[in-house]
Amino acid sequence: MNRELLQTLVETASVYPEEQAISGVIKGILTGYGLDVKEVPTDSDRNNLVGTFGQSDMYIGFYGHMDTVPAHPGWQQNPFELRIKGDKATGLGVQDMKGGLVAILRVAEFAAKNDLPVKVFFGVDEENISKGAHDLVDSGEMNDVAFLVVGESGQVDNYEQPYAVNYGRKGHVQFDIDVHGKAAHAAESHKGVNAIEEASRLIVGMQGVRLGDHERLGTSNIVLRAIHADTTSLSVPDSCRLRVSLLSTPGVKSSDFVAKMHEVSEETGVSADVVLVPRETPYNEAFEIDRENPFLKLIEAKLILLHGVEVIYSGSVADENVFANRLGIPILSLGPIGGGEHTEQEWLSLQSLDETIRAYQEICALYSGFNNQASQREE
Repeated sequence: MNRELLQTLVETASVYPEEQAISGVIKGILTGYGLDVKEVPTDSDRNNLVGTFGQSDMYIGFYGHMDTVPAHPGWQQNPFELRIKGDKATGLGVQDMKGGLVAILRVAEFAAKNDLPVKVFFGVDEENISKGAHDLVDSGEMNDVAFLVVGESGQVDNYEQPYAVNYGRKGHVQFDIDVHGKAAHAAESHKGVNAIEEASRLIVGMQGVRLGDHERLGTSNIVLRAIHADTTSLSVPDSCRLRVSLLSTPGVKSSDFVAKMHEVSEETGVSADVVLVPRETPYNEAFEIDRENPFLKLIEAKLILLHGVEVIYSGSVADENVFANRLGIPILSLGPIGGGEHTEQEWLSLQSLDETIRAYQEICALYSGFNNQASQREE
């Protein structure tokens, strides 16, 4: 059944911003399981989903995003065809994150069959700017979730583990750095200041910048993503724009980066302005789960330490960043093993998918008992 469900999801194209079809498929599956399903719209026609079963003051929640990246032009095979060879399944989004969606659907089915309260969430636009995640938070539908499990896997080194576990992620902010020069005729370039050359000196100066050393997430990464300068005549360019991404660690703010770049500008003698690149949703800040959370400790004992799972901290951002920072609740990423995300080589371990489903079912059952005990203590 797991393979058939995975095949259905992979064959249902959901490249953002076209998630309507898969949202309808998942809604039908959840309704068939007996969950109450609500739609939370994004951009009026892209529906995030909230599935609820049972009654609880505070729920265990499971989340997955429905969208995928586009298949790049070099794909040789049908990206919307599930192909299986041995333990490996391949296809667009099979790892990021339709395998995780299967696990969430199966835990919803398990909860309904065993009369266990649960909330499951399915979002749009994760591969873009997390519009769906913000809309889900704004809807208030996540206010009664005490602990959220996300089906993202992240980048792992040990593919022999039953599943991947992630305890935190770096944040992401984009900046434009406008470097100033002085225009001059190319034949008299010595009379001008070439903004491209100035930008190159600033880039070299950036290499020594360190922000926010963190025990598990390392230092913040400054990634140069684009450089642009041009002239309409045979002239020395008087401006050059750098597009930079800051992958930040917990505690590092945008203002820290701006201040540091002003220092580099002064040290190198390069005239430059640093501005935040505007976008429709807030940028994602870094986060890490509270290792002292009592329910996390229970999961660790039963499903992480017992199975020798190596916990990772990810250098990339995801919807988890939105939920952790806006809801202020523990966010645990636990998903099936795979790799090659965003490429034609994307793959998923079917055995790991089965193990992830079993882990989700145990987490759901554990939370029911944990929540009942907490309620009794409060009484």
